[in-house]
Amino acid sequence: MTNMKWRRILSGMVVGGFLLGFPGLASVGAAADFFSSVDDLPLAPGLSEAVEQGVEFDSPAGRIVTAVAVGRGGKTPGVAAVQAFYRDALPPLGWKMVSGDTYAREDERLTVNIGMDGGRVTVRIRLVPAGAE
Repeated sequence: MTNMKWRRILSGMVVGGFLLGFPGLASVGAAADFFSSVDDLPLAPGLSEAVEQGVEFDSPAGRIVTAVAVGRGGKTPGVAAVQAFYRDALPPLGWKMVSGDTYAREDERLTVNIGMDGGRVTVRIRLVPAGAE
């Protein structure tokens, strides 16, 4: 099995375990979804990816991805719940926190910006090769 497949399996297990530990979030999103352009990066419960706002391409140094997810429906989680989700979900997937919203794994750097936009939680991720800012 490839490394990415193992990461996706592990992602599902981590997200499922996280949801069991936080029943309020489990009711917001039943099954774990993932960003389409980063298949082992889970979407926080209650968020949907805004695929049309994303950009993905490969560079000589590695892949570069920008993706956006927004709160959906009436049971949108708050900023603090989404921050807690990523703070807990990313380390078991191999991401090491570098600073408050930036993580590193192997030869990649991930930035997860979480805020409010139009009354809904919005998550903007940026994945770049390590060393690229």
